[in-house]
Amino acid sequence: MNEKADIKATRTVTIRSRQGLHARPASLIARLSRSFDAKVYLVRDHDRVDATDVIHVLALGVMPDQVLRLEAIGAQAEEAADAVARLITEELPKIED
Repeated sequence: MNEKADIKATRTVTIRSRQGLHARPASLIARLSRSFDAKVYLVRDHDRVDATDVIHVLALGVMPDQVLRLEAIGAQAEEAADAVARLITEELPKIED
């Protein structure tokens, strides 16, 4: 078993974007998630989706002030979780201003 592939990181984020996760934020999340050596997932309630897939991210139907859990598994799990959490909590709200 590959020790690096077993690394798992989780973060909890609150959606601060006024419009929730619509197409543009979903595409930014997917693009960033693909840039790491890790599988990145978004979890809302009992729904878990691949964060690299824009359609799956949109299908979560995430609205403002909802809470998501990020999960990342792989060699760059910590880096991926930190970067995606930062994008969601700090950068996406600025894009809409």
